[in-house]
Order: sequence, then structure tokens, then C-alpha cells
Amino acid sequence: MLNLTRDTGTPSSTEGAAPFASLKRLRVRLPLVFVLFLLLVVGLGVFSIDRLSSFHNVSAQISSHWLLSNRILGDLNNDISDFRATEGELLTARSARDRRRTEQQLATLDGTIADANDRYGKIEHDAGELELYAQFATQWRAYRELANRVLELAQRDDKTEAIALYYQESRHAFTLANGTLTTLTERNVAGANDATLREAQAYRR
Repeated sequence: MLNLTRDTGTPSSTEGAAPFASLKRLRVRLPLVFVLFLLLVVGLGVFSIDRLSSFHNVSAQISSHWLLSNRILGDLNNDISDFRATEGELLTARSARDRRRTEQQLATLDGTIADANDRYGKIEHDAGELELYAQFATQWRAYRELANRVLELAQRDDKTEAIALYYQESRHAFTLANGTLTTLTERNVAGANDATLREAQAYRR
């Protein structure tokens, strides 16, 4: 027997529900995708900020510690060398006027050196740097006492004793102080170079 029932073309309930189910799943997944994307952006932002902060810290360390320390130590090296040379000029001063001029130069250098000491002391340093600088300060005070003695003896007509003190004890004391300051300067330069390498690595990261 032939089935004469006509196909009316009306979709079944299962076929009609499929698009709505897919749409419902899409609506559920879309917010999840958005949340995951937002979390990814936030995570990358936090990571980038952390890297940027690390780079900033290294850069700040170089500018506030190493470069400033190098500048002050360089000034100190120049100033103490000028002081030693000016001390020698006392021995060749032929007139009271020349002697007063030289003594004024020594007083000016004393003030400049004291100012550099104050500026260096305001910077944070590690234990090794502090130890070397304390050693230099002690040696410089010992040298200054001898330099004052040379100054007193140079005021006499006979400068034989002043010349002997200048070329012996005074020179030895200055050599010690200058050597310690040179060691500290070299240590600081090496530290600055290491910090510069860390800055370059931080920048690459």
C-alpha cells in the first residue's frame, strides 16, 4: 500500500531547537572569552610594569649612586692633588704676600674637600665602600696635621726643616691617603660598569 501522506515541510521540534541551543552556548562562551582576554591583558600589563620597574630601579641606582659617587670622587682626587701642590708652593714663596695668597688657596681647598666629604656621606654605600672611605678620611687627617706643621715651619727664614718634612713624612702620609682614594675610585668605576651591564640586560628584557 502506498503512503499518500504529504510532507508539509514543517521542521520537527528537534531540528528547531538546535540553532537556539547553539546560540545559547555562544552567549555563554562569549563572556568567558572576553574575561580570559581581559585577564591576559591585565597579566601582560602587570608583567610589563614589573619589568619596567626593574629597569627604572637599575637606572636610578646608576644615576643616584654610581655616577654621583664617581663625580664626587673625581673632584676629591683633583682637590687633594691641588692641595699637595699648593703645600709645596709655600716652600718657594719669596714674600709675605705670596705666602698669604698660598695660604688662602689652601683654605679654599680645605672647604672644597670638606664639602665633597659631606656630599659623599649623604649617598648610601655598601660596607666595602664605607670602610675604604673611612680609611681615607683617617689618613687624610693625619696628612693635614703634617701639612699644618709644614705651614708653620715655612714661615721661618730657614725653611730647611719645612722642606725635609714636606719631602718625607708629609709625602708619605699623602701617598697613603691618595692610594686609598684611588682604590675607592677604581672600585666605584667597576661598580658603575657592572650596573651599566645590568641596565642593558634589563632594557633587553
